[in-house]
Amino acid sequence: MDHRWPAMSFHAFGALIVCVLFSPTVWVQQPEGCDGTPVEYSVSIQVGEGDTKESLRQRAKEQAEREIIERYCGSVITSTTQVADSQVVADSILQASRGVITDLEALDGGHYESREDKDQPGRSVDFYNLTVRATAARMAGTDDPNFKLQAVMNKAEYSDGETGQLTVTLGEPAYLYIFNVGSDSSISILFPNRIFKDNYVAPGVFHYPSPEQQGQGVNLRFAAAEGQVSQHLREYMEILATKIPLDLSQSKIREAINRPLSIRDTAPNTELAKLLLKLHRDQVTATTVAYEIYRPPQPTP
Repeated sequence: MDHRWPAMSFHAFGALIVCVLFSPTVWVQQPEGCDGTPVEYSVSIQVGEGDTKESLRQRAKEQAEREIIERYCGSVITSTTQVADSQVVADSILQASRGVITDLEALDGGHYESREDKDQPGRSVDFYNLTVRATAARMAGTDDPNFKLQAVMNKAEYSDGETGQLTVTLGEPAYLYIFNVGSDSSISILFPNRIFKDNYVAPGVFHYPSPEQQGQGVNLRFAAAEGQVSQHLREYMEILATKIPLDLSQSKIREAINRPLSIRDTAPNTELAKLLLKLHRDQVTATTVAYEIYRPPQPTP
């Protein structure tokens, strides 16, 4: 068996075998805000077994983004929960349809707090608290309910260095964009790229990488960026379909070619939100697929 790696490899940081799909719709009556004014917001999440401060910090930021959008932008929230092996592994709220976070920064390093368990008096539960400053803005226009896409990956978890494939289903022709959001909130673009620039895709099923792309040495390889210490890294594929092409010429988002990119090498994920604000809501549809990268414990020197 040939174990040589191909000359070109587009890195990402897992995948999903979807067993159950729920799509609840909730109306949030909070129309004020969402006008570009920075707000400070605090979140608290329960500490689970195996959680590191790094993973808790990332989860807290994700929760803050969702809650800020819901509180300050309002509108209809479409939430997709994907379940694999009876575990919820992705909770995708399509923020682009009603509001996006254009900037978010942690104001502190986060701190732990013990509280009494409401269900079991006398037992304490640990929580991680984080305060952020964020800016939210709303896209103009109204949604196109007929403009939809779905995405799924071929596995729920990848070993560091393993390859995989993303499957996207489009309901109508569109410009397709595939981004990867790393565990450090960095964002990189996988498709289109310097080899395959034409991203106008016909309706139906689209595989990335396709057999043609794999034949030219393009692989979707999952790898941890420099500086990540957790054994389990939670990351995302952010998939967009647009009716008009995005202008990426001035974007700071870089292609993840040959190696995974950290946030110091590319842009924060809020850079994508800035691009989306230039579109109307009926010109874009989006979905998110979460996955994990597993790195086995390193041997002690």
